[in-house]
Amino acid sequence: MKHKLLILLLTIFSSICFGQTNPEDIIIVYDSLNPKGKILLKNELTSNLDSLSTHLLEDKTSELLSKKDTLTIKNLLNGQWILESIKRSNEESFNLQTSQKLTFNENTNFIQIIKGDTITGKWFVKNEINSNLLLKYDKPQISIKDKEILKYLPEEQIKAMTYSSNIFSIMEINNQSLIFFTFIPENVENFDEMFYRLILITYKRVK
Repeated sequence: MKHKLLILLLTIFSSICFGQTNPEDIIIVYDSLNPKGKILLKNELTSNLDSLSTHLLEDKTSELLSKKDTLTIKNLLNGQWILESIKRSNEESFNLQTSQKLTFNENTNFIQIIKGDTITGKWFVKNEINSNLLLKYDKPQISIKDKEILKYLPEEQIKAMTYSSNIFSIMEINNQSLIFFTFIPENVENFDEMFYRLILITYKRVK
């Protein structure tokens, strides 16, 4: 209750200080350096998609996510797709491990080719917060595909990198193109200077 009251008081205070500022444009941050809360204005944060402020990440993700309905996305996904490019928002290429080929079948089975490995499972379209495509794998997957590297990693670390599903955010999909997007964190060693970089992963339909 005290926590909610504090947020309310800070919001009222910020409205007085900043005149006609819309409450939706105000961010109140609580962290180790600001246990009592710090007021930020969205218009004072960097919205550059190649150096996006951490505090704007959720808003930008929601803004970029495809607004097509679930049935339309399902119908458009059916078929085979091949990777065309991986780029930053400034059009520069970006090195990211991802699928070279994707096949989505009407029976919700999928085939994913990554570095020559064939991965299978079930796919689902769910328009939820920050994602709208879920892949559930038939077998657990490991984020590092290089078997030579895996030989030298302890079992606990390998287990920590193992996952059974993955989610993808679709920015655009039509009869010819499928564009996923993700935000990659930079300067992670310093939270105060950390920012996010938009990465666009584009596929072309082959069948």
